Amino acid sequence: MSDPARPSSQPGKDDRIAILGAGPAGLLTAHYLKEAGYTNVIVLERLGRIGGLCKTITYNGHSFDLGANYVTPAYTEIRKIAKQVGASMYTERPFIAMTVPDSEHPKDRVSYDSMFNAVRVEQGTGKKIGALRFLWANAKYVWKRFKLRKVIDAPTFAGIENHPEVCKPFGQWLADEGLDDLATLFQLPVNMMGYGTVKTTPAQYALKFMSLKSFVPMVMKEAPFIGKIVPWPKRFTDGYQRLFERLSWTVDVRMNVHVTSVERSEEDVLIHYQTSEQILNEIRWTEGALKAKHLILACPLTDDVLSKFLDSDQKEKDFLGQIDVLSYCMSTHHLENATFGDQDSPLAACYPLPELGTPWGVAKQWSDSDFVQFYVRVDPKEPYDSVRKSVEDRIKTLVEQMDARISLSNEEWSTFNRWPYFQHVDLESIENGWYSELEERQGNRHTYFVGGATNFELIEPIAEYAKNLVATHFPRR
Repeated sequence: MSDPARPSSQPGKDDRIAILGAGPAGLLTAHYLKEAGYTNVIVLERLGRIGGLCKTITYNGHSFDLGANYVTPAYTEIRKIAKQVGASMYTERPFIAMTVPDSEHPKDRVSYDSMFNAVRVEQGTGKKIGALRFLWANAKYVWKRFKLRKVIDAPTFAGIENHPEVCKPFGQWLADEGLDDLATLFQLPVNMMGYGTVKTTPAQYALKFMSLKSFVPMVMKEAPFIGKIVPWPKRFTDGYQRLFERLSWTVDVRMNVHVTSVERSEEDVLIHYQTSEQILNEIRWTEGALKAKHLILACPLTDDVLSKFLDSDQKEKDFLGQIDVLSYCMSTHHLENATFGDQDSPLAACYPLPELGTPWGVAKQWSDSDFVQFYVRVDPKEPYDSVRKSVEDRIKTLVEQMDARISLSNEEWSTFNRWPYFQHVDLESIENGWYSELEERQGNRHTYFVGGATNFELIEPIAEYAKNLVATHFPRR
């Protein structure tokens, strides 16, 4: 029974809290609610697996992350949770740069170089930047990013519209700050990792990604001589998905739950769903309804997803409709003779980085494995089948340019994943106070939002936002 003395707006310890989505955002929010003393939290997941955009597979005793991958010193919350659930990490090796022949010379071969050399290139002219000039630009970035720490490193972007110095494309921010020499360097984290391009992505996102605790180790890792002894970045030994599987064991998660509709009244939330039950080889679907006091949406927050089941009014639809995503692909193949220029490197960044449709990065996480991953961003409007064919055709061309071969005997283990990635809003929405309005909407109609769209689609910022949401709206019990 609820406490009659407690204001109706204050969540109670035993109130049922339903979270939709068992990716990082949903599981982290459930974890922080449990830490705060809430005892009736349930996580509903549409898929039959944990992890969302964290996906890990195992081959020949090694784990391979097909989604989220790295851990840096900036990952304070994630490292705490990893320690709690016993998820070990290992240190990654330095990257290598792969220069890819242009479309006019498809029979040429790729060439390899150190990342330190590859990123010291002027945009537009292609001229090499001197080492001292480049290092000075890095030092300038560290100072300028340090001055923005209170704006960018906060757990929310609320009020970001009051800082015009970062409400601009990242390429423009670099130019305004005299940091054009770093444009090629930032292609690695921004372009290749699926956050748009250095020229176009809003500066706040790139600056959030490249916090000082991530940027400094990243640069040191690629520096001559000292790179091999830098202990960052790291990866989880069993993969990111297994980290969140371990976390899911500590909270109440129900998988294979397809939410069909959500009704929100003044008193509560009613969630209608379908779920599958399996008895031996028989699978059957049943329907049900779950009543909760609070609803936390940790699924993709784009309007095209939520409109399928959420009873949104037009204002809420207009608000959520401003969220956009990019289309990002991860393909894997088993390669024979993939030597990466005989260098023991885990990932090759492809230069010059293309816009769409061709690999941006090639990853070989373990030197004793033939399992290789290819990162590609594609046009989100292009149909799935044609995307897959064009991506696979380009990968085959690149593999030939690498003097490697796709191992046909193992192709049944190849994978292709197309992610709706990087939930974000455009500069106009940012300048119009979208993130401030988001905070004002938290709790309206018993509904809260977490995930990549609420802060930045990276695991640590998602954790920081989830922790702050719980601390702000769910007092410790």
